[in-house]
Amino acid sequence: MGSLRAVLVPITAIPISLIGAVLLMLIFGFTINLLTLLAIVLSVGLVVDDAIVVVENVERHMQEGKSAMQAAYLGARELIGPIIAMTITLAAVYTPIGIQGGLTGTLFREFAFTLAGAVLVSGVVALTLSPMMSSRMLRPGDDERGYAGWINHRFAWLRRKYSAALHTTLRNRWIVLFVASAIVFLMLPFWMFSMKELAPKEDQGIVFGIVQSPANATLDQAVLFSSGLTDIFRTQPECDSVFQLINPSFGFSGMVLKPWSERTRTSEEIASAIFPITAKVPGVRIIPTAPPPLPGGSNFDVELVVTQAAAIRLRPILMTTAATVMGHFPLVLATGPGAGARNSIGIVLVSGVIIGTVFTLFVVPAIYTVVAKKWEASDEAPEALPAA
Repeated sequence: MGSLRAVLVPITAIPISLIGAVLLMLIFGFTINLLTLLAIVLSVGLVVDDAIVVVENVERHMQEGKSAMQAAYLGARELIGPIIAMTITLAAVYTPIGIQGGLTGTLFREFAFTLAGAVLVSGVVALTLSPMMSSRMLRPGDDERGYAGWINHRFAWLRRKYSAALHTTLRNRWIVLFVASAIVFLMLPFWMFSMKELAPKEDQGIVFGIVQSPANATLDQAVLFSSGLTDIFRTQPECDSVFQLINPSFGFSGMVLKPWSERTRTSEEIASAIFPITAKVPGVRIIPTAPPPLPGGSNFDVELVVTQAAAIRLRPILMTTAATVMGHFPLVLATGPGAGARNSIGIVLVSGVIIGTVFTLFVVPAIYTVVAKKWEASDEAPEALPAA
């Protein structure tokens, strides 16, 4: 497809498909927002595929000697099944994103349905408008002259090279199948070890501090202890300004960072660096965190909080365990009459305490992280996403 007349067919299909997608947006009650615009931009590359396939097939029939009308009729009839299959497949890929529950489904419902609607409209356009335009726009012999002829000669050379490479591949098909199978089996471990998040973290130039006070704290106490957080913020070289909102049981602080050109650390790095410092502030519990990239996400990283909190409690847990083990260890070393029973009791108690400590230090944080994330996902999923 190297002629301007052939290019006009898919170029015309793009705006018509997008207009159809906008009509579906109107029917569904969607607004023009960031997500629907993203879907329309992505759909441009999808809606043009069907039209290109139709034009290429019509040109192939014309090269075989058929008239433009006959070529358009035969080309469209041959592609009814493939185009319907491609359209349904693409729509089926994106539609489940919009019907799933939780925060992800709420955020991306308009994106998914807009993209799926544009693909469905493009399938209809490819089976109706594109064959009709091909019968009127394409002329026999256009693909052998000028720039179109040069393009076709290059594709003929590429086709010969591909045929030779494919012949070599088919002669070694068991090697190819083995490599393909290995890649397929590696998908599972790759997926398991890949980092997962709703949206990539972004440096938004601010660090928040979540302040949790005791239930019986007064406003004066909360203000007194929370002032230590603002002092910590001001000691950071990246700090530009601070703010704080405090009530007796809960507080919220923030550190506005200097522009990116005036600092080397990101907001995530700064929040992680000051976490151990804020843990030393008496009277309150402070959790520094960077804001989530999407609204409605968690206020802070659960793994970060669990890891830091567990590290802080490591020493008292080990000291308690050591004291308990030392208190029961004489039973393990007991001798004389009844020593067997006392040894058994001591071994059970000591081993139980040690196993319980290991469980507390490793298993409990893992369970807490899973439960906390599930709890946050169910509690913080909004009932309806307001129009952007």
